[in-house]
Amino acid sequence: MKKQHLAIASAMLAVIAATSSLWAGLQDFTLKNRTGYQINYLYVSPQSSNQWGPDRLGSNQTVANGQDAAITINGFPDNVCMFDIKAVDSDGDSYRKVANLCQVYDVTFTIGDLVSQ
Repeated sequence: MKKQHLAIASAMLAVIAATSSLWAGLQDFTLKNRTGYQINYLYVSPQSSNQWGPDRLGSNQTVANGQDAAITINGFPDNVCMFDIKAVDSDGDSYRKVANLCQVYDVTFTIGDLVSQ
């Protein structure tokens, strides 16, 4: 009986793990900050959207110049690949990029990505 319960529990864990990997963000990436300034906010949205959505860094995270951060993008189908990405630094300046997050694993912001105000 115990072996049967163990087998059932193992099968359930395998299903949960498989389901979790299905929802793992294909669009996840590593943010590389090379702007010369601390990045305080990061916004990511599909190119087809006219809204930025929530700050992907969260209220307690920043990315110092020269540092990298793992960015998790959940909730989009795997066929949504083209994203607009906006970083806002400690001075309030914005940097923007467009990236195919289904093919790109690193997104590097530099001073060259600064948006004219």
